[in-house]
Amino acid sequence: MKKNLSALLLLFMSCMAWAQEKCASHIHEQQMRAKNPELGTIQDFEKWMSQKMLKQEFLSKRLPNTNGRTGGGPFRIPVIIHIIHATSDALGNNSPNMSDAQALSQIRVLNEDFQRTNADASQTRAVFTALAGAFPDLEFYAATTDPSNNPLATPGIERINGQTATWGGGRTAWSTADCDNILKPNTIWDATKYCNIWAVRFSGTNDTGLFGYAQFPEASTLPGVPGGGGATTDGVVINWRAFGTNYDASGTPLATPFVSTANLICNNCDKGRTLTHEIGHWLGLRHIWGDGEAGCSNTNFNDYCSDTPFTTGANNPAACSSSLTSDKCSSAEPMYGGQTNVPDQIENYMDYTSDQCMNMFSKQQMDRVRTVLLNSPRRKELLGSTLFSLFGANVTSGEQGVQVTFTNKSGVTGTEPAITSWSWNFDSATTPLGGVSQATYTATSAGTANPPAITFNNIGTYKVRLSVTNGAKTDVSEMLVVIREKPFTGPSGLIVVNQQGTSPNFFVIGQVDLRWNDNSTDETNFVVTRRKSTDALTSAVDIATLPANTTTYTDAGSNLENGVKYIYQIRGTRGSTNATSNGRTIEYRTTETTAFEDEFSREVQLYPNPAQKGFTIDLKNIQTQKAQTQLYNSLGQVVTEKIIENGKIEYNIEGMSKGIYILKIQTDKGTAIKRLVIN
Repeated sequence: MKKNLSALLLLFMSCMAWAQEKCASHIHEQQMRAKNPELGTIQDFEKWMSQKMLKQEFLSKRLPNTNGRTGGGPFRIPVIIHIIHATSDALGNNSPNMSDAQALSQIRVLNEDFQRTNADASQTRAVFTALAGAFPDLEFYAATTDPSNNPLATPGIERINGQTATWGGGRTAWSTADCDNILKPNTIWDATKYCNIWAVRFSGTNDTGLFGYAQFPEASTLPGVPGGGGATTDGVVINWRAFGTNYDASGTPLATPFVSTANLICNNCDKGRTLTHEIGHWLGLRHIWGDGEAGCSNTNFNDYCSDTPFTTGANNPAACSSSLTSDKCSSAEPMYGGQTNVPDQIENYMDYTSDQCMNMFSKQQMDRVRTVLLNSPRRKELLGSTLFSLFGANVTSGEQGVQVTFTNKSGVTGTEPAITSWSWNFDSATTPLGGVSQATYTATSAGTANPPAITFNNIGTYKVRLSVTNGAKTDVSEMLVVIREKPFTGPSGLIVVNQQGTSPNFFVIGQVDLRWNDNSTDETNFVVTRRKSTDALTSAVDIATLPANTTTYTDAGSNLENGVKYIYQIRGTRGSTNATSNGRTIEYRTTETTAFEDEFSREVQLYPNPAQKGFTIDLKNIQTQKAQTQLYNSLGQVVTEKIIENGKIEYNIEGMSKGIYILKIQTDKGTAIKRLVIN
């Protein structure tokens, strides 16, 4: 059931509200923020989280296998389970004073679920498997010493008789207010050194109605913001009826269950997923429906993870059998290819379904967890003394030839000795792809730990790895860099250099001189294509193949027909990729034709013609004074040119070869073409 209560009302009605909830973490958060305004709003936390996650986007991931390191993983969290019982609670099964085996089975479940080594991981539906998340380097382990550094009789466990404790007031059961105001402050171990978990008997209807609740991580470390209040209540409280698992690591039921069916808080809620759910909150995860008046595509009330499909509310513990195909929202899901029929992710640990149904976190949920562990007060301190490999990149994908700058962010925590060696590899771990400016880089000082910019020239997916060591410990992280094919930019700007006439009746005489722009640096070649303007595009033929970097070509006209218009294009190729230039249409004319002189050209006087020593051009009939003139030989070459300033000019042609020439006269009234014969 979803509620729309003010924080003030929640403060007075928390017991009633919590009795109706499987998990009260979000209500506890609302109360904490109402009581301590300095904590900010949920939106403040999510803004902080999104900024931190953006910084994590281009960070490496630690490798899951232990072959690459010694001394354990960098994310090791010591756990202390405070078993709160009363005098009459017998030690053993079906009791708040649970056995050591029951309590410690819960730590095993945490590791299985967060590392995704749980036996029922195979039950994740196919639609979600690609986006199922794992945190293989996160390890919860039983604390071995108390805050005074004394060895624990049983690692990870502290037993407390809350009924006889001086601060307990004779209580045999605990309300949520009692837990926060009395139990936690009097029993908590330093939250920067331990993950505190309390197994309790809740009072009233919460005994059979409330599974547990957690304290969300803090974000702010601003001066003047008190941290003591949060530190004295930091941890997770779990109903003893939902603590531990009745199954072994292979998923086989125990011969004698720790909690019998009659004592379970709900049917099929006996695999330890309540603590998995609450530790998810403790590490910054929200319910998948968003803890508000959730709506389809409503970004104001969501879990801030786009790989958990939109849903309007929680699924109840029975949903595993009844709602496998249920989809509360028909909204398009960007992470699922825009599909509108993605079912609710009822197997997600952050829903309200039963333990039998839960089997996954999403990838983005694990990114949030990682962000909290690296940044949030009292979470990052839990890592203790360790060595970790970590690096960033300015980009993680790009086109061929992209330069990537990698930045070492590795380090040590606590009293761990400093790193002494950094070893980088920039190629595929299995089949080398080649195409990098260098394959490896090694440094022995922090000042030189960053490699030079690496150039990736070949298409493919690269595994970039960084291995760091201090002699005693080694850790390895990796990042995938995806290199895409560089888009091929084809030739452009095709023109006919020697065209004459006016648009759209451009023509050439004797040959077609082409020129274009070469827009690429890695083409294989250029192919010149030609077809008649009246023919279909498919009839174009390749008339020449030219080497890369060519920008000109002359079609000499041996196969061209007089008076026919042709369309030329230039096709650039790079391997199997090609791109074609614009097309240019031009009419071809032979040098012998006299049919090209149009009416305007005939108004320009040219005499004598034929000529021997010289000739005159006279513009009086077209009533203009100025013109630019060029004289072309039969090969289309300009042999001489002059400017007319006063309406008339004389050409001296002594010494020129006999033959047919073309005179081009460009005026402000148009362009005239005249045929000249020199004898």
